[in-house]
Amino acid sequence: MNIDQWTLLREKPAPIAGVSSAEIEGPDRTVLFGFTREGLSWHVYLADGQIHLAVYDSRTSQVTRHQKREYWPAAELIPDKRVYPESTDWRFAQLMHARAVAVPYRNWDESRARLRAPLAFHGLIVSPADGRLVHRTDPAPAPAPAPAPAP
Repeated sequence: MNIDQWTLLREKPAPIAGVSSAEIEGPDRTVLFGFTREGLSWHVYLADGQIHLAVYDSRTSQVTRHQKREYWPAAELIPDKRVYPESTDWRFAQLMHARAVAVPYRNWDESRARLRAPLAFHGLIVSPADGRLVHRTDPAPAPAPAPAPAP
């Protein structure tokens, strides 16, 4: 081995660039909810085995973007302004962290966490029947296990 090869080995490997619905697993639910610089709601949710991205104006119920895929480039699922940590799924947050994707979280809001905890969906979803924004009122899935303490 030479010094250039040694240097390459010491560099951090490039993170995996995407995320699949199979990696998130579990019931249909919000995996991330935030907003854009324009004040639009940014809702990433799992439904019917696919990851949906719905961007909409919550005042007018106008959808500006809706796409669904089984696999997404991870950075495309993050809004350009802020994300509510209380409305972010633990497994999804772990996947973003493992892929070195910076998520612009707001400060934790305990009252918002209590309000959203019973809900599986923390924002509106796009109806598969007609493309309109609708509330989906599934109960929240069981919480993910807490991370193990560091040794």
